[in-house]
Amino acid sequence: MVNRISKYPSTLFLLMLLATLLFSGCASQKKIAKIPRPSATTPVITTHAPPSAQHSDTATPPQKQPDDPIEEAGSALIEEGTTPTKSWALLSRTTTLPIIDRPRHFLKISQHLFNKGQYEQALALLTQPGIFTNKTIEHSQRLLLLGQIYLKTENPKRALKVLGQIKADWREVYHQGQLLKAEAQLLTHQPISAALTLLRTANLDLTTHRQETIRAGWDLLTATHPEKLHKVRLNTSQDELAGWLELAVIATTSRESPAYLKADLEIWQLNYPQHPANNAIVPLYIQQKARPDTIALLLPMSSKYSEVANAIHDGFMTAHKISQSTGKVVVYDFGDEPQLASAYYKMAVEEGADFIVGPLGREAVNAMANNPDTSVPTLILGSNPTGTKEANIWHYGLPPEDEALFAAQISFQAGHRNALALYPDNRWGERIFNTFERHFTTLGGTLVESARYPTDKKDDGTLIRRLLGISKGESRKQRVQSAIGPLKYVPKRRADADMLFLVATPSDGRLLKPLINYHQGHDLPVYSTSHIYSGTPDTKKDQDLDGIIFGDLPWTAPSLAWIHSSWKQLADEKPITKGPLSRFYALGLDSYRLMAQLFQPESKSGFKWPGYTGLLTITPQGSISRKPIPMKISQGISTPISTLSSTGPQ
Repeated sequence: MVNRISKYPSTLFLLMLLATLLFSGCASQKKIAKIPRPSATTPVITTHAPPSAQHSDTATPPQKQPDDPIEEAGSALIEEGTTPTKSWALLSRTTTLPIIDRPRHFLKISQHLFNKGQYEQALALLTQPGIFTNKTIEHSQRLLLLGQIYLKTENPKRALKVLGQIKADWREVYHQGQLLKAEAQLLTHQPISAALTLLRTANLDLTTHRQETIRAGWDLLTATHPEKLHKVRLNTSQDELAGWLELAVIATTSRESPAYLKADLEIWQLNYPQHPANNAIVPLYIQQKARPDTIALLLPMSSKYSEVANAIHDGFMTAHKISQSTGKVVVYDFGDEPQLASAYYKMAVEEGADFIVGPLGREAVNAMANNPDTSVPTLILGSNPTGTKEANIWHYGLPPEDEALFAAQISFQAGHRNALALYPDNRWGERIFNTFERHFTTLGGTLVESARYPTDKKDDGTLIRRLLGISKGESRKQRVQSAIGPLKYVPKRRADADMLFLVATPSDGRLLKPLINYHQGHDLPVYSTSHIYSGTPDTKKDQDLDGIIFGDLPWTAPSLAWIHSSWKQLADEKPITKGPLSRFYALGLDSYRLMAQLFQPESKSGFKWPGYTGLLTITPQGSISRKPIPMKISQGISTPISTLSSTGPQ
């Protein structure tokens, strides 16, 4: 039976949850595990120079030798404005160093370059032939740093390949490599593999981070369907890993009933009396809070936003159905009166809701800002208007700012430093542009010039010519012609920009990108947001968008094997897989799957999970940040850039 509470008669449903988690950083005080891993500024390379080569930390350190070519080259590479020719010429002089010293010096400079964000230069150094020898600690340290570079540059597949070559001979390097390997496995949508890597790695960790590593691996296991866990268990002969998998099956199948859970845990403990989970995990389940019996879903089902609300509702209920939960979901429809969202929220609390999802919409979210009752855990479907964390409140949605941040990040990582920007002359366009500019310049890039285009009339090319610097060339041509007579003129675009950030809808983009190409911008990389793509394949129309790179939801990419598999598994539920509404359907799916983690009483900051809407992270401010996947339109087809196309959640 389904109940809906609204201005109209209502509907009642249920809920259960598959949650997942991951890690980042290392804070031992957190109950939710965050994998301790090398940071971008913490050296992962330990140099083993002879004592005479090491400097003491004194007020006046010894002067370096003026003829040390590797030190000179390192400084030259890192200093801004130094030409690559000079730097590589200096590096070539390392052949004068003793062979045994070369790997150490290359690692030292590569680490400096990595810390400065100069990943391409560091990669070039680390892949120089004839420098590193197998079975040495420097070789393992090289592989570790390569893994970090590939993760930073959105290439987890390559990271997995190099990290898998690190041998266990060097315990500390191997341990750090395994933590990075787990991160790469998660980014390539292999959560079971990532979990087992973490649980094996925990045995190598003698620090206070061991418990965090165990929790990170455990949370990934318990976010997986029990049938998949059981299948992996049948192919696992190692006793400790088998114990982890069996315990995860118990946790994901028996926790709806405390009595069954207690009995199953007692049997498991008899079978695995020495297992590390007896101290690390089992006590948590003995004390665990039960799942919510009643979930309230606050949506404007009968409003002008009904299509969006219904798409979220359908995704949410699909996730509920396939979970086979015995709970109930009550839908509260506040219609076209967002100011009533707070009243419906209070009604849901009074009627016994254990968890609330919603409301949806900026006005409704703002109406919730002054609600003093935060006793019930709530996932609000919108951005946090105050920016401050409230107890039991989390914010999650698809704000365009997420994709503007992503565009700034991936364009900067691709080596672009000088950007042009073109965006619509309205509040929506300005929001996206401001976010891109702020993040791109924070990273170290420069916004060379920006322009707004009118949305009420077509551009005849004048604005594009001015932005690309073509009009300046034409003015110079006219001045020269007036002085010396007719001349042959080939227009050239400005040379001080190496990319363009374009904010546009599909219809505007199909007009603007051909104009950019025509006015000598055909070789200028163009980045955008998912708004450039309708979500419905249309190769004939979208050929005009060829070459544009943007971030989008994994759910919109059926060429990803795990998305194609999910579409097939949900075929009977008629999932929304095309058009703009497909993104909100995915939001509903992920909202449901986030709830189990948010309902538990322990700390949640640092939780990471690869969902249908992107890589999700719970921030200390109580927001769910979302990292899309990179896409590129080629021959009219939106296709994932290969670095993140992998097997998907297991």
